[in-house]
Amino acid sequence: VEDTPTDAELISRQLRKGGCEFVEIAEDRDEVLSQLDKNWDLIVSDYNLPGFKGIDVLNWAREKSPHIAFIVCSGVVGDEKAAEVIKTGADDFISKDNLKDRLSISVERAYSASKARTALHLTTERLSTIVNNIQESTLLITRNKNQAYRLEQVNPQFIALISQINPNANRLDLKLDVSLFSF
Repeated sequence: VEDTPTDAELISRQLRKGGCEFVEIAEDRDEVLSQLDKNWDLIVSDYNLPGFKGIDVLNWAREKSPHIAFIVCSGVVGDEKAAEVIKTGADDFISKDNLKDRLSISVERAYSASKARTALHLTTERLSTIVNNIQESTLLITRNKNQAYRLEQVNPQFIALISQINPNANRLDLKLDVSLFSF
């Protein structure tokens, strides 16, 4: 998100040089809001924009995609505003004077952090589902001669969760590692 054409070109060039396959420039509020409906991996936004700030873009982006990688850059913002941007949730703040040196590194870190946040969120959701349904789930594990185990009387939400974690577990007959259980 950049309103100065020369800065937009510099950022776009640096992103492509760093391996970004597709770069789209948005200049005004309507363009930004329209672009946020797309599934982006990363947003780089200027801090000072006509009629809004980079922090506004960050808040709009996180409403649509809470874990998206987000970098703010500016040529005139001081340390105090940069700290505010980071506290608000941006992955990084870069001075426009340092774009050539720092943008690629910042993109890699922000993207990795975004993927980690997404994975943590999914794991937390799964764990929450297990904890919230554990009392309702009755597991009967029976063993037959060839080490196959059968899960019976399992709560449907628990089966759905197991299926998300392991798509091959969408039926009740599962091969289980015997070492997980002590009899």
